[in-house]
Amino acid sequence: MSAQAQTWPAPTLTGSTITTGTSYYVYNVGSNGYLTAGGWWGTQSNISAQPRANASTSVVKYTATNTSGSLWTFQYNLAGSDVANWFLTPTNANSSDGSVETNDYDWSGRLPNRSWNVIVTDATNNIYSIQVPSTYAGYVATQYLGSSPGTEDTNGGTCNVVRYNRPDGDKYTKWKFVTQADLDLYDARILLNKYMMYAKKKAIDISPYISIYEAGVTADINTAAAGLLTALGRTDVTSSITNPSFETNSFAGWTNDGFTTQSNDPGQGWTKDGSYYVEKYTDKSNWNLSAASLTQTVSGLSNGLYELVASGHAVQQNGGNPLHTGAFITAGTQSTEVVAGQNYSIADITVTDGTLSIGYALINPVKCNWTGVDNFRLYYYGPLAIPLITPSKTEFSFNANDNYLTDNVSVTSVNLSEDITISAPAGISVVPGTLPSNATNATVNISYDGSTPVNGNITFTSGSTTSSIAVTASPNTGCFVPLFASGNLVSNPECTDIATYNSWGNEVIIQGANSYCGSSVQVTGDCGGSIDYSLTGKLSANSHYRLKAMLYTNENGAAITLNGCGIGGTTDDYLVEVNTGGSWELVDFTFTTGTLGTAQNFWLNSCGSINGIAKNATDIRMDNFELYELTPYTALQTPTELTKSTVYIKENSIIADFELAQSSNVEISVFNAQGMLLSKCTESFYAGKNSKVIETHVVSGIYLVRMTQSGQSITTKVIK
Repeated sequence: MSAQAQTWPAPTLTGSTITTGTSYYVYNVGSNGYLTAGGWWGTQSNISAQPRANASTSVVKYTATNTSGSLWTFQYNLAGSDVANWFLTPTNANSSDGSVETNDYDWSGRLPNRSWNVIVTDATNNIYSIQVPSTYAGYVATQYLGSSPGTEDTNGGTCNVVRYNRPDGDKYTKWKFVTQADLDLYDARILLNKYMMYAKKKAIDISPYISIYEAGVTADINTAAAGLLTALGRTDVTSSITNPSFETNSFAGWTNDGFTTQSNDPGQGWTKDGSYYVEKYTDKSNWNLSAASLTQTVSGLSNGLYELVASGHAVQQNGGNPLHTGAFITAGTQSTEVVAGQNYSIADITVTDGTLSIGYALINPVKCNWTGVDNFRLYYYGPLAIPLITPSKTEFSFNANDNYLTDNVSVTSVNLSEDITISAPAGISVVPGTLPSNATNATVNISYDGSTPVNGNITFTSGSTTSSIAVTASPNTGCFVPLFASGNLVSNPECTDIATYNSWGNEVIIQGANSYCGSSVQVTGDCGGSIDYSLTGKLSANSHYRLKAMLYTNENGAAITLNGCGIGGTTDDYLVEVNTGGSWELVDFTFTTGTLGTAQNFWLNSCGSINGIAKNATDIRMDNFELYELTPYTALQTPTELTKSTVYIKENSIIADFELAQSSNVEISVFNAQGMLLSKCTESFYAGKNSKVIETHVVSGIYLVRMTQSGQSITTKVIK
């Protein structure tokens, strides 16, 4: 077997069978992180990238004790010692809240609630679910202890909070109990895996190392890794970097935007090299740092394989202990996120033109208030021996409903003797279709036709060497039909980009069965977040507007707040109740602004009340968000010639009665509640009163009837 054909499984953190009296790293499968304390007041249960106390070198574990049957307690273990009266405990019996903490506050009062029901869900891989017992007041049979894909803003920072009310059905409610031996094996495999990747690309036979790797004996794996490193002949080329440890107390050799040098001791689990290191800091009361960058282009390098290593940390001293910080060491197009203090590396770097851009970056959204980095090191593993085609991306998921139809990828190749041809499945086009054999960051533009379902691969081929990018694409189902061809004041009506919505709390972009049309924006938890959109600079005083969106709420609903708009001649917030009863519904209303405040905002959340009734939705979603200014010509989207229209259902037909000021063509379209076009006709009608029976068979449900004349439309909802 050739070296190029040799394969092995990626390193995976294994778990153990839970045993009473053992201290474990408690690992969340969905979040790929560890149970720690952080979030609100620094003691809320939280998922962090490493099992470390916040901004500390102390290791966090939980000591499991079986109390009866499947019931267990989990005592907080810090730096190898159990902390008295600190147990993982639910602290709010309201199942819509689901708070869990680890501290000794009112420990005697919380004593009866320490036990958790632990259930094996995958015996082969030792994966468990954890649930409050049925005797606890907040127990719901379908809810479990877990994290979520989104984050929450707390007084300790932005965190991946753990709650006991997460719905079952995904990996975020699945846990592993990891022993020190499990973690040591994982770390050993990561090291050997790295060296085997280099060896494979140098055409070194690695079959003996694969056997040792798969056998799973930690000591043997560490010995094999040391031996393979020697065989690789790695050399230290850090001297190629100018001022790698900032000992000039300056940024000589670097391009700096936002960092400063520092001489104190970082004290975060890593040691500065020499007298100085680089940092960026803001007082924890300011929460998070702004974006920043530090770069250097290293030149004069031999082409081949490299590894970049740097020491650093990125922490939120408010106590949040975040899973992600937004801090990265960078090398070319590759990066590694920096969290708790230690060495960080970027492996498997390929240099093809003698240069490599390296650096450190804070990329929004940044979730730390202090970061430091030092001691950049560069290692050369030798020339690449095998032919290779490397695209910069691994997958595309186009969606015409979201208007995501185009993208691009950069491609680099080495050791090829023939040009690269590019093929794509039907519905996907690529330009150019051919690249030279020595391509270096060559751009390939990819387009989707918007109508063909796609599930395949974009394939790059040169002789017998291939590389592929998975590609899926979903056609436009008609679930979003804008009211007007232009003029929408919302820049991202399809709700595909969370950055468009200045949201806070547990916000996330969702797709699939829970979304309405491709992608939707969602917040979860009782006042667990808000879907916000800034209207500042978009609205005018004393003007008419129409707001339209598809919304979903559960429980007792939510509220839309229009802030600073002067509606009704007051400075009060304007509230619109939204209660869709656990289904998607159209919300469509008009409003007139008055004297504008300093800022104008749209907020959608469950943090207030209307007419004394609290809004307590724990699941709020939005899609197809539109906001238009209504000029005298388009007011209420009623054309000047199409007036006094009435749409109704009689028996199984939809009937439209309307008046025209003059003879004209009118287009009448009927859509179901999901936005699917059911019927469309265009006819010439006389001036005066008209009546049209629309040829579509209706069953029970909601229908939207749109009449268009002279380029303007009026849409009416009817229900059978």
